[in-house]
Amino acid sequence: MRAWYGAVALAAASLAACGGSATHAGSTPSAGQRALSAATASTSRAAPSPAPKPKPPPPPAFPQLTPSATQTAPTQFVPVVRWRGRTAAWIARSSAGVTLMSFDQRLVALHLHSGTVDAGTLGWRYGPAVGGAELRRLIAAFNGGFRLSTGAGGFMSYGRVGSPLESGRASIVTYSDGSTDIGSWRQEVPAPGKTVVSVRQNLTLLIDHGAPAGSLGCLTCWGATLGGVIDPARSALGITADGRLIWAGAL
Repeated sequence: MRAWYGAVALAAASLAACGGSATHAGSTPSAGQRALSAATASTSRAAPSPAPKPKPPPPPAFPQLTPSATQTAPTQFVPVVRWRGRTAAWIARSSAGVTLMSFDQRLVALHLHSGTVDAGTLGWRYGPAVGGAELRRLIAAFNGGFRLSTGAGGFMSYGRVGSPLESGRASIVTYSDGSTDIGSWRQEVPAPGKTVVSVRQNLTLLIDHGAPAGSLGCLTCWGATLGGVIDPARSALGITADGRLIWAGAL
């Protein structure tokens, strides 16, 4: 605001110097001119300077949940997490009990953690516990799928292999630039020219380029269920055409 007020003062001074009543060197100002000059000086001294606007408080150093996080009513995608003044995640709920979460990859990064059993607790970049700065910025977590002993896919993190990667398996691939992609290993991912830092595989793709798998209605094709129920609560992770991560499940 100081720059703006300074520009106004300069314009006013310029206009006053160009007016027909300006005085010349050696001439005697009239009584009217002296009165105008005195009034102008008095007004200039009396005008208060604008008070500086208070600086807005800095954004919190941790993610903020919006009221949508605690609601249960069906809704389209609404903001659920804000980070540094921007929306980082959205949530949607259907009347059937399915919940979707969408993540902005420009603000959110996926970290593949090793578990207490799969793929072991020692020697991994991200182990079974979340702590330190990562804990203060955690906004969501989900399990890694089937046990490695079932042969449903591999596990690799920062060059260390917990279980061999298999061609054609559905793979969550995270790159060194922080972005994550999903696709068939060695067929759709990894992206050319990108450095892979972690891969988690799990069966085959459930949906590929908008088309559901032909075996979608086969319950046993997607793993046994606890108690043999025919309507289990499953979850899935996907990625949209514009690069947003989508988690789907029952909450």
